[in-house]
Amino acid sequence: MPKKFSSTVSYLIVTFFLAAIVISFVFTGAGSSRVTKSGVAAVAEVDGNSIGVDEYNRVLQGQIDYYSKMMGGKSLSSREIEMFGLKQRALQGLVEQKILANWADDLDLYPGKVEVKEEIKSLPYFLSNGNFDLNKYKTLLRANHYTPNDFEARIADDVKMKKVQQLMGYFWVSQKHVDDMNAFRQESLQATAIQIEKDDLARFIAIPEQQIVAFVQEKKNEGRLAALYEKNKSRFETPEKVQARHILIRLEDGKDVEAQKKIEEIAKKVTVKNFAQMADKYTEDPSGKGKGGSLGIFERGKMVKEFEKVAFDLKANTISKPVKTMFGYHIILVEKHFDKKVTPMDVAYRDLAKEELQKEQKKELDKFASTVASELASAIQKPKELASAKKKYLFELEEGKDLNLLDGRVGKIELKEDELKQIFKPEGMKEDIFIFNSGTMLKVVATSKKKESKTKKEEPRQDYFANKLANTLREKFMEQLKEEATVKVFGNL
Repeated sequence: MPKKFSSTVSYLIVTFFLAAIVISFVFTGAGSSRVTKSGVAAVAEVDGNSIGVDEYNRVLQGQIDYYSKMMGGKSLSSREIEMFGLKQRALQGLVEQKILANWADDLDLYPGKVEVKEEIKSLPYFLSNGNFDLNKYKTLLRANHYTPNDFEARIADDVKMKKVQQLMGYFWVSQKHVDDMNAFRQESLQATAIQIEKDDLARFIAIPEQQIVAFVQEKKNEGRLAALYEKNKSRFETPEKVQARHILIRLEDGKDVEAQKKIEEIAKKVTVKNFAQMADKYTEDPSGKGKGGSLGIFERGKMVKEFEKVAFDLKANTISKPVKTMFGYHIILVEKHFDKKVTPMDVAYRDLAKEELQKEQKKELDKFASTVASELASAIQKPKELASAKKKYLFELEEGKDLNLLDGRVGKIELKEDELKQIFKPEGMKEDIFIFNSGTMLKVVATSKKKESKTKKEEPRQDYFANKLANTLREKFMEQLKEEATVKVFGNL
């Protein structure tokens, strides 16, 4: 059974438990760890408090599942995980959480045993007929390799974080502040914005082949290229994969024998030719129903171990005997094997050397960025040219969005204070195109006056601005806590 079923096989109560409480299937994501004095395998420490490998892996898997769902359920490759920066996001989130937890401890916000027990009793995963079921609680914890003490400690942390959120959750604001903010909000334009990191343009800088060869051969670059190769290893490796289908008969309490009997009856009838038809008829996996039980193509680490072992051991066009996992009984058809591929070291080093040389060409890069900025400014109001430029440069694009002084953003693209001042000039707002080419980011913004709306928009209430102010203060407070914290990361993730 694939791990991705934690989002698709929603009828399994253990699935809800895994998704919401993020109990572990350990994902092999941590590149390096250290055993702390307390005996915990950790990926990092925040003010002496460790972030465990298991904790990191659970959060990382949650990130992977989320992005996989956003991409239509497709399994993410190692390269995509790196491209989206999911390992860094997972670690950053845990560091911030640990910083806040430490702050909460300083304020004595740690919950009592009664609070923790009441929180656990309220969780729907442990209820039977609306009441807390101790047997279900113990069974689910045992199935996911948790002791009651470990789980209660995790819930205590959750309750503590709720207290922190409540403490930082609301600020009172005056009516004058509301009026001022509404005035800023009404200063608005229609805008289309482009944003691209200048380093992403480095690939367009031409580097002579002899310069690349010389860089690779120079002895002082050996260590640099080796470190870069290690850091970007997943880019140059395509892991072993299989393409497979399956039929699932799920387990229900006390009906193991019936499920086993049913899967064995199906196994007698199923063949390579009729597998898809039989899967549509019998499988109890909703995500495979109507798709011939297809699981698509997946690599190691995406399935529970019992399922994975059989799938990768089977030859192509071979059907397995019934396989039991915690989700039920499966019959697996492997359609195709894809061998692991590794880019030769000399080719990888050449690519890395070229990228490094491109980044070092700062003058050339700045000059090229200016050329690109003019090209984008010319294309931003011409749909065909804009689409062609986006395909070429792969920039972020937000089209036809509101831009006002209060929010200071076009969709997801944020504008700095000095950039907003240029757009919202004192002499009046009109149709214009702005180029912001400074630092590491290139932005192009096209503005126009908004069309008058016949329906009057309701002005935001006082609590809207109170929440907005609270978010701003939280961000600033978090920045301050980060500056004061001592964070150690063990190895490269």
